[in-house]
Amino acid sequence: MTDRPVRYSITSSDDRALAAVLIARPAVQSVNLRPTGGPDVQVSDLGTFASELPALTRSHDLTLFELSPSDESLESVFAYLVDR
Repeated sequence: MTDRPVRYSITSSDDRALAAVLIARPAVQSVNLRPTGGPDVQVSDLGTFASELPALTRSHDLTLFELSPSDESLESVFAYLVDR
């Protein structure tokens, strides 16, 4: 289940810099900055994204304040599995 698309909302010490770093990663499909700040990130490989994110933020001197999935409902998981 780590290879299904997942969307996250993130807030950090520098949201624009984080968005620029993330968009270059192969596991990231899209990055959109919210008007209120922070990027919404869609990932294609949750496992890779989760393992890379801590090192990426440290290497770019960024601090994560919040990382929350925005589509982790049972309904979204079921829809993904049915469509496979």
